[in-house]
Amino acid sequence: MGQQIVSAGENPSCEPYSVHSRCKRADLLTPLLILVPSDLMRRRLKILLSRERRLSLLNVQLLTFYQLSLRLQAERSSPPLELHNDLFLEEALRQIIRTRRPGAEAFAGIEDRAGGCAALWQTLRDLRDGLVDPTVALEALGEGHFSQRASERTTQLLVLFRTFQRFCREQNIADQSNLDRYATEQVASSQFLAQFTRVFYYGFYDLTQIQIDFFHAVARHYPTTLFFPLLAAKPGHEAWRFADNFYQRYIQGHNSEPANESASDAALSASARLFDDQKDRIYAELPKHWHCRITNTFGIHDEVSAAAKEILRLIDDDKMQFHEIGVIARSLDSYGAVIKDTFHQHRIPLAGAIEQPLVQSPLTKAVILLLNLPAKDFLRSQVIDLLSSPYLRLPNGEQDRGGARPDLWDLATRELAICKGAAEWRRLRNYNHRDLLLSEISDDDEPRKIRIPAAQLVVLADTVETLVADLVSLPIQATTHWHGRRCLKNILVSRLAPTSQTPLREQIQR
Repeated sequence: MGQQIVSAGENPSCEPYSVHSRCKRADLLTPLLILVPSDLMRRRLKILLSRERRLSLLNVQLLTFYQLSLRLQAERSSPPLELHNDLFLEEALRQIIRTRRPGAEAFAGIEDRAGGCAALWQTLRDLRDGLVDPTVALEALGEGHFSQRASERTTQLLVLFRTFQRFCREQNIADQSNLDRYATEQVASSQFLAQFTRVFYYGFYDLTQIQIDFFHAVARHYPTTLFFPLLAAKPGHEAWRFADNFYQRYIQGHNSEPANESASDAALSASARLFDDQKDRIYAELPKHWHCRITNTFGIHDEVSAAAKEILRLIDDDKMQFHEIGVIARSLDSYGAVIKDTFHQHRIPLAGAIEQPLVQSPLTKAVILLLNLPAKDFLRSQVIDLLSSPYLRLPNGEQDRGGARPDLWDLATRELAICKGAAEWRRLRNYNHRDLLLSEISDDDEPRKIRIPAAQLVVLADTVETLVADLVSLPIQATTHWHGRRCLKNILVSRLAPTSQTPLREQIQR
């Protein structure tokens, strides 16, 4: 089939909306498929075509690469794959190292380091995505194609990789790479792909090897147009250097139609000046309506507040709409929560979703505190933090925390010099029938007494003793993965209470 490559560097006629118009000009019902790497780009392209360019999306499907793989896998007669995420595969790798399977000896100890197995799994995943055959690679190493030092470490990694691959086959463990591999095999006979007049690929400048094979399989069997970010400038432009290398290595020579390249450097827009290391190149002038202003602030909160106030000024003074304004940051890892809070205070809507790290969720913090108590020997500060969580279920089925006073519990444990250990927590039982009196000096140097009722100390003692009994009863080593998972889930469901209408069991599974 014909494969056309459109180099969409600076030429507006090479953008997808222009090609879409030409395809739909003869027949509005022409079936088209547009493929993009991410769901964020899929949503953006849908807005661009429908709202901004006023184009019809009738009989046009916009899918991510992952969604296409799922569609093709569904056409197979074999049972659907049960895909596992990175956390599951990291744990599988951890068990392989702990049980000292072949190749794991060189990585002993990494399973106990924070992030150790996660980093090692990322390396193994790159090998899987790159379709590296460990047996062939080990033969190449044996022939002396690498230095002795590199050969030794690489050999250890490849042996572990071979063991991991064999383990996944034995246990029927599948991930994204397996899905892409099966989807590639299904391309030639796919009825889903056969219905489209043309397939468009858009929005990538790099792919893993298995994704490259998937792309070439689609392009060989169906009319395909690739929009590739390539700028035909001489000398080469630094911002497009990586894309140019990828194009020459994996794309060039595969097209059956001449590549439609972008304009020469004489027509480069002013925005292409960014990251260019050629001082003598000629650029167009900046549009007169463009303005640039630098504002200095102190700290993240001031930065976001300044951006919010500028957005409101543009809305009020320049009569702009919210959807016409964009906010760009190098990373949202540290800005996400601040942006959500600040924009909410200023009533500024957010079009995109800012994901919050799971570890910042109050429920996640409560789970981590609960499961870490035995390892910390029921450290006072950790116990009080857990007792202060709104998710903690009090003993005797009391879910109404209205009478609970974690602030008094904190004062009482400090007064009784409780540091850690179940034995020290039993000191609370001395106050089952009498109140605890605390003498403190107030800010005006006047003596002040605080009375902590015995009922509060009884609830505290009952809660801690229940936690100790439940957590100590957990098996040190589970017989199976599912047994350990079931024990932990039972503890979490019985000790933590939901704070919303969503059942806690569903919240934990999420």
